[in-house]
Amino acid sequence: MSRTMTLLFYLLYFVFALLLNSVGILIYKSLELYKISEWEASSLEAYKDIPIAIVSFGAGIFLSRLGYRLSLILSVTLVSLGCLGMYFFPSFQMSKFLFATVGISFAVVKICIYAIFGKSKRHLSSIESVFMLGIAAAYIGFPFFEKALDPFAWTRIYLILAVLLFLILVGITQIELKNLTTPTTSLKKVKMALSQSSLWLFAICIFLYVMMEQGIMTWLPTYNERVLHLNSHMAIHLALLLSLALALGRYLVAYPLQKIPSVLMLYLSVIGCAVMLFFSKQTAYAFPLIGIFLAPIYPLLNNGILKNTSESDQATLASLLVFFSALGGTGGARLVGYAFSEKPGFDIILIPLIAFAMGIFLLHRKWKK
Repeated sequence: MSRTMTLLFYLLYFVFALLLNSVGILIYKSLELYKISEWEASSLEAYKDIPIAIVSFGAGIFLSRLGYRLSLILSVTLVSLGCLGMYFFPSFQMSKFLFATVGISFAVVKICIYAIFGKSKRHLSSIESVFMLGIAAAYIGFPFFEKALDPFAWTRIYLILAVLLFLILVGITQIELKNLTTPTTSLKKVKMALSQSSLWLFAICIFLYVMMEQGIMTWLPTYNERVLHLNSHMAIHLALLLSLALALGRYLVAYPLQKIPSVLMLYLSVIGCAVMLFFSKQTAYAFPLIGIFLAPIYPLLNNGILKNTSESDQATLASLLVFFSALGGTGGARLVGYAFSEKPGFDIILIPLIAFAMGIFLLHRKWKK
């Protein structure tokens, strides 16, 4: 694979990481500028996640017909239109359209990129690192464009992203994508997978984990403004700590895992999250460090289920993972949005955390058998 092609897809993944993880910033801006309710603002997460869930299941059908190049071109063009729409016509309705285009396009782009990079562990590991950089860029980029006298100055970032996407689009038309196969997931395989109780437990645990992570990440800028009384610029900047804590936690977990059993690490992570949530008011500025305790959960769960799933069923498992992750993200945003309409805070996250701990206990018993 050429270096140009690799850099092209890294840049594309970076842009999508920034857009996907800007939903919390857009919710905060929507509450500030459009004067809508917290419940209505939380619907933005659904406009992003539901298209990802739906398209991920059907991608195997249309990707094999359209081909990777045309699928990528259509996806990049669609999200470019969303970015231009936000720059020229900023509104809550346009925000919904933007996240719908991002959700549809990302589902296609992720499958294409993973198929193109194949089983290259170096490339797959690198692209996930690029994704983390994109998340951090969202919390740096949006405040950078803010102006005190222009409440919509932050939308200029979408013009920059549209230009980047146009350059990526030109690059995609110049590369050759040959001999690639698309992993498909049949309805029959999905039904067979869901007949296994361990996969149901895994799906529920993934749903609950993403509900917690996205619930916190989505509403953290608003929390910083309402509870810590920070200005718009600092409220978004401080939310960067959560993404950095998540990245640090996933890096650090590799070392203790050599000596500590995975299930014990999961329970320690749950306890750490519970302590941070219980004392969220007292920890205040340090609360984003909850990401260190959240970080190990997702890879540990995935590693556990992959060890207990046959290779032929892993494509089906990947589709279920994307589907329930998407539902969890929407559920988390809505749950915390409801809580914020009454009283700003993350205490309500303790409910899915307790349910998650019970799910881990039952799942571990299944895997032991």
